[in-house]
Amino acid sequence: DRRGLAAFDPGNARSRDEAVGITLGLSLDVLREAERDRLSELALFPEDLDIPLAAVELLWRQTAGIDEIDAEDLLCRLFALSLLLDLDLAGRTVRLHDMIRDWLRRGLGDDGLTKLHRALVAGYRELCAGDWHELADDGYAFQHLPGHLSAIDEAVWRDLLLDPRWMARKLERVSLAALIGDYRHSEDEGLRLIGEALRLSAHALGHDPAQLPAQLCGRLGAVE
Repeated sequence: DRRGLAAFDPGNARSRDEAVGITLGLSLDVLREAERDRLSELALFPEDLDIPLAAVELLWRQTAGIDEIDAEDLLCRLFALSLLLDLDLAGRTVRLHDMIRDWLRRGLGDDGLTKLHRALVAGYRELCAGDWHELADDGYAFQHLPGHLSAIDEAVWRDLLLDPRWMARKLERVSLAALIGDYRHSEDEGLRLIGEALRLSAHALGHDPAQLPAQLCGRLGAVE
């Protein structure tokens, strides 16, 4: 109760993975193959995150044609088997244990994760016909869509971060810190300059997000 699943794991990393696998196997054995696949797909989402059910339902609709009711029923089943760290039906979020997530991601491999990135992006693209700034706020897309795009299509990811309409919506729906974070580690010169402009404009934008176009034009207008 105090230490969670990790309490049973030895110090050696390989042995630790094996211990997690054995422990999970007790619950995974009672799942059908399709249910195990859906659990593995949850490993796509970032760690330490309360994942909105809307994002899970969108992913599972793409990968397995599951509707909202069946998705919720499966999440309840996984939670009852202690395969989920938390399931909040009132708040409409789910959380995966970090150790379970890491173990599942290793099982998916790079190719499996890439397919899931493509599936989730395809689902969001269908919702907005590729006009990303038109997405409805599901509590996930505006924060994390850039990360999924960068994993599969660098050109589309770059176009997204160069779109002032997307910047304005993310600033409105998430936060200035999250928007700046999208540019923080980019090696692209154009994106780096935008990130710096946003950082220098933080005080003004914190008081009035509507100043975004003026701030970007003022700070980037002299850049060739």
